[in-house]
Amino acid sequence: MQAFGGPWTLLKLDILEKYLSFFVQAMKNQNFKLCYIDAFAGSGDVDIPGIGSIPGSAVRAIDYPFDRYIFIDSNHEYLKKLEDNITQKATNKNIEFLLGDCNQLLKTIDSFSWFSNYWRGVIFLDPYAMNLNWDSLSSIANTKAFDVWYLFPLSAVNRVLPRHGNIPESHRLKLHQVLGTTMWEQEIYKESPQLTLFGDVDKSFNRTN
Repeated sequence: MQAFGGPWTLLKLDILEKYLSFFVQAMKNQNFKLCYIDAFAGSGDVDIPGIGSIPGSAVRAIDYPFDRYIFIDSNHEYLKKLEDNITQKATNKNIEFLLGDCNQLLKTIDSFSWFSNYWRGVIFLDPYAMNLNWDSLSSIANTKAFDVWYLFPLSAVNRVLPRHGNIPESHRLKLHQVLGTTMWEQEIYKESPQLTLFGDVDKSFNRTN
């Protein structure tokens, strides 16, 4: 069981369920097969401090009539627990459990012609931190078949951005991958017209954007 989150986690999952309900209802009379993908599926249960254990996104999605479900996680223990949870709840459903880095697995998603084969779906992306690369979003977009829910890890990004622009190279490379561009540094930081006490150019957060 994963222990994290707070009251906002309940709100997030409630909104996701409402969306899935609307989605399958809207597609009910269309000639499409439906797929749900959870790229950070977890163990199936979330233990929220002060609230207790609640079903996670993957377990909730099983209640909605998709034709295919794909659950991805890089943690073997989480994925095994999820499989146990869902196997008890769902029978005769087309479910795949994929162990590995979702960025590698999602790279191949556009190799199948989802759009021309009359598939539509929803992909839920709720990364643990900065675990999702922009290239993965590009691969999903190429399918032209999925609605995407991406909970962007803003707090994780903020944690690796220093007040001044002296960013460790490992953090810089990770931000390149997450944001899909090398231009973010120019947008976030700006050179101050005033030199520091030692005559250096001062770089600080750009508060104007």
